[in-house]
Amino acid sequence: MSDRRKVHLSQIDPLRGLAILSVILFHCLGAAFGADSLPWNGSWRSTEGASRAFVLLYPVTFGNAGVSLFFVISGFLIHYSTISRGPLQLGDYARKRFWRIYPPYLVALLLFVGFQAAAILDGVTSLKSIFAHLLLIHNWRDAWVFGINPSFWSLATECQLYVLYLPLWAIRNRLGSRAMLAITFFVSIGIRIAAELRYVNEPPLWVSMSALTLWFDWTLGAYLCDAYLEGRRIFARPRLFIVAMVALIFAASLYRPAARHIFLMTSILFTAMLEVAIWSPDRISRLGQLLARLGLCSYSVYLFHQPFLAPVSRWLQTQFGIGPLPRFVILSAVALAASWTIGPLLYRWIEEPSAKRGRRRREPSPEPQSPPLALEPALVAAQEKRLAGPQ
Repeated sequence: MSDRRKVHLSQIDPLRGLAILSVILFHCLGAAFGADSLPWNGSWRSTEGASRAFVLLYPVTFGNAGVSLFFVISGFLIHYSTISRGPLQLGDYARKRFWRIYPPYLVALLLFVGFQAAAILDGVTSLKSIFAHLLLIHNWRDAWVFGINPSFWSLATECQLYVLYLPLWAIRNRLGSRAMLAITFFVSIGIRIAAELRYVNEPPLWVSMSALTLWFDWTLGAYLCDAYLEGRRIFARPRLFIVAMVALIFAASLYRPAARHIFLMTSILFTAMLEVAIWSPDRISRLGQLLARLGLCSYSVYLFHQPFLAPVSRWLQTQFGIGPLPRFVILSAVALAASWTIGPLLYRWIEEPSAKRGRRRREPSPEPQSPPLALEPALVAAQEKRLAGPQ
């Protein structure tokens, strides 16, 4: 590798904080207003029937793009972690991924299944849906995707992307990182084009939330990792590119055929933002430090926050007659305060012990003779501790 500088992990945490912050605000918007986007009038966005407050909050409707940022960061960190240890060891890789993701997810899943006991008995929430959630395949049917906790959809996709990383690793080692990116691009774009031709309006959720559909988005992070380790940049003028992409995404959101591809556009945008972060000096502003604190426990916050928002919103409306905009402000304030206070506790009690168990090696494995990157053990441990979760 021509450039062996260490990745500034501290610079990535604020981006994770930004991702979960945008997701929280997006979910608060939906809970307060009963909608999270402006309606369509034919092929164009319409403000008809929308309140002035909702129109002013239009930028918040892009908050679901925080999930694409989680995917890009996840691809980067998991690929970096694997490269740092030499050849991919399937057992070690599977153990780390399982303990990093599944036990905290299982705790949240059982909690919200318990909350829905009446709905399960009434047949509203099916046992098939619960079983699919246990297997993390609930993104395979539209009826299951949002059945227990809508936020869980990305965890199924994320875990399936972990499986797809195995052929991705083989492609990269045999053909190179550019071929890895190109192949996943054609797979993902091919699925998106086929969906455009097959479905007149929106494709079903099982298509748009498929791991194959989002394979390229995740691979962007892995490709950025390879480029960084080779000492090269993907974007010649990343800050100018970021401004141009923000303008393009805003314009695309107004036109229905283009809006279908906003998730892909935001993934490219966030790849540029991540590149700026990892090449930046290891200095974080005070705002960045607040976001970094939120980013460290972003997985725990993502798992637990959404199902509580709608009941609180209804309670504020029925008990105090509070309108949508004040409800949004109150919900956002409460959710963020809880995230910065309860989130670290969930991380310390549930997420961190599970991740530590996954990092334990059953037998010490010898270090490769010529490691691809010189890494300090403390950096490796810190990196594994902060591996991105889907959010």
